[in-house]
Amino acid sequence: MQVLKPIIYAIKLSNSIKNHTRHTGSREAQTFKNHGGSKKEMQFPPYGNYSVDISGNVLEVFALGAWNLKTTQLFVEEMHSLIKRFDGEPWAALMDGRRWVLATPDCQAYLSEAIKTNIAMGLCRSAYVLDSGMVKKAHLERTHPSKQRDLEFPHYERQYFKKYFEALNWLNQEGFSPILTKP
Repeated sequence: MQVLKPIIYAIKLSNSIKNHTRHTGSREAQTFKNHGGSKKEMQFPPYGNYSVDISGNVLEVFALGAWNLKTTQLFVEEMHSLIKRFDGEPWAALMDGRRWVLATPDCQAYLSEAIKTNIAMGLCRSAYVLDSGMVKKAHLERTHPSKQRDLEFPHYERQYFKKYFEALNWLNQEGFSPILTKP
């Protein structure tokens, strides 16, 4: 039965993604001047999608598509609302970015501040599941506290994985699990 738990969990998670992926219709306004000098407002919709939820002591994130700043802002707002449930207790994040296409440069600074806030709110481990290319990893590295400054966050560690179950296994070894069992 112990072997089936991760498989059953993965099936439930897959169904959850289908039902909870964000498709927002809000728009981001930007004002610009046209050639005639008059101001016009242009609306930019959020691009990309995400699913974010808490299971056990793990924040689970599934990122899809290419993100712009509006998507990132919506994601961070929802994520910070959810992590309040941890009430300062240690927690981990599991991010599946295999279907993520990257984000605009302005998103990196925004995510960087959000990650620092998460660490201050109890984030201890981050497990990133990415495909084999190095571009996404390099992109994500720019959003994290630098290795030289890791002394500021001695209880925080991140790892990158190619397989979802490898990430789950590492988090479990570190004391974090989406399936918490009562002692």
